[in-house]
Amino acid sequence: MSNIPEIRHVDLSSTATEDTVLILASDGLADLYQAELDLEGFAKQWLHTVTENSPKRPALQLIREGMAGGDVEKASFYLTVEMDSPWLDDITVIVDKL
Repeated sequence: MSNIPEIRHVDLSSTATEDTVLILASDGLADLYQAELDLEGFAKQWLHTVTENSPKRPALQLIREGMAGGDVEKASFYLTVEMDSPWLDDITVIVDKL
């Protein structure tokens, strides 16, 4: 992942609509995940996260998974913990089932 934008035009018309998910995310999402994955590795992991059990808020599920491995209480702790120095990475995630 990189902070340098990469633009690609991909024709999704031949993809079955029930299997197609578009995930747009800033590099902050990749920074949450501790694994050293390449772009394809992230894509597979994120696709599994947003399709497993069809979460109502798939973008939030991706953030929770990155912060705390899907543990809601642990993720809540990280979001509300008092810290000596403020830290919050810029994270933007949009998930759209096409």
